Amino acid sequence: MQSDEAYVSIEELSAGYTKPDVILGASLRVGKGEGALIAGPSGSGKTTLFLAMTGVLSHLLEGKVEGKASIGGLDPLKLEDYELLPSKIGIVLQDPEKQIAMPTPIDELTFILENFGYSREEAEKRAADALESVGLQSKANFHVENLSGGEKRRLTIAASTVHDPPILLMDEPTASIDPWGIAEIRGLIRSSLDKGMAVLLIEHKPVFFKDLFERIYILRGGKLDKFEEKDEKSIRDVDFSVKECGEEKGKDIGSGKRVIEARDLAVGYGRAILRAEELEMKEGEIVAIVGPNGSGKTTILKTIAGFIGPIEGEIVGERRRFYVPQFPDMLFIKRTVEEELRDQKMDPRARGSLKDLFPWYSSLKSSNPFRLSHGQRRWLSILIALGYDPSVLLLDEPSSGLDLILYNKLVDLLKRVKNSGKSVMISTHDPRLIGDLADRVYYIKDGRMAEKGKSEACSELYEVAGVVR
Repeated sequence: MQSDEAYVSIEELSAGYTKPDVILGASLRVGKGEGALIAGPSGSGKTTLFLAMTGVLSHLLEGKVEGKASIGGLDPLKLEDYELLPSKIGIVLQDPEKQIAMPTPIDELTFILENFGYSREEAEKRAADALESVGLQSKANFHVENLSGGEKRRLTIAASTVHDPPILLMDEPTASIDPWGIAEIRGLIRSSLDKGMAVLLIEHKPVFFKDLFERIYILRGGKLDKFEEKDEKSIRDVDFSVKECGEEKGKDIGSGKRVIEARDLAVGYGRAILRAEELEMKEGEIVAIVGPNGSGKTTILKTIAGFIGPIEGEIVGERRRFYVPQFPDMLFIKRTVEEELRDQKMDPRARGSLKDLFPWYSSLKSSNPFRLSHGQRRWLSILIALGYDPSVLLLDEPSSGLDLILYNKLVDLLKRVKNSGKSVMISTHDPRLIGDLADRVYYIKDGRMAEKGKSEACSELYEVAGVVR
């Protein structure tokens, strides 16, 4: 046992689900006021590493772990120490849906604090302060199902720190979160380090955080290796560099045939949360909808998809639309990847090529979709949508959870979709997608959506996140 409570170390840690073959002999040490950033491609085992070092893999998931681990003076691989671990750490999981247990944000945080022994009165006060710190004070009593994906992420960040743990573990905290939220996460990491906390961050997009950490690791092929800045340009599967924002495109995009058109549109649930004087998308065009979490991006996609009706105005155009939600698990209805990609309800012509577009098909075709990594599940959900051969593809945060290799494959795939004459509408916080793909950008501010230049929108998102270009 380590004497220093705010301390994390693993030594020659190997781990896996049936045998220790996912993580191979990983070692790292993080002391008080120190941090480590762990990057790596999708499916490389980054989440498995967290599950192993915290004891979750061996005690809850019946996985196999060998080696040593110490967190806050406890050995989480021993059951008696594992049960004491929650008071020492705050954890932000990759998928907020799997972390939130209570019906409202205030209930979620109060529940956590009462379990740590706080009185009801003190728990409610601390919970309210924590919600204010992440911008959710106005939605303290909203049902969590009415929060956006980014707002759920903010809630999990508040939940991970509300009890003032000495150690913070964060697994892809930027998934589905906007650049304003990324700036807040940067501030949280900086303040946590200043307070003497130990911080471990897993992140697909280290470009947003690399300046905050002295120690950066790459997990690849089961091996955890230190990142050297001199190797940055040679790395092809992790995003360390700021992308160019691209050139503005002219107005004559696509064939000229409008597949989506709306005027004086208002959308929301019972009351208008977003208004757009005009919205249009042409055949063979990629349109990006950009704005802060909770601004109505998902709501307008669901309205275009036909799941909810507009409060004002009307949407006309091509009816063969397919909506892919922020959380890919919502599309899975089969027991294996193979069954998902061979669903008989799909268009026969489109279905035939899907398995060739799934990079891991030969090794994972018999796997349950829910056991895939987040990036793999994201990729699968997009392929399922293409299997139904829609004319209009509506993608909600499609790059969330994708490593650089998969991101580049996504860009190539959507260019092929566009070149086939289909239209794609994307809600995104990712400036890379705007620069690489967007023909047209609609930007949401103060409840109104209007067209904006792609280069300007892309540059603004990097600037807001705190990234120097």
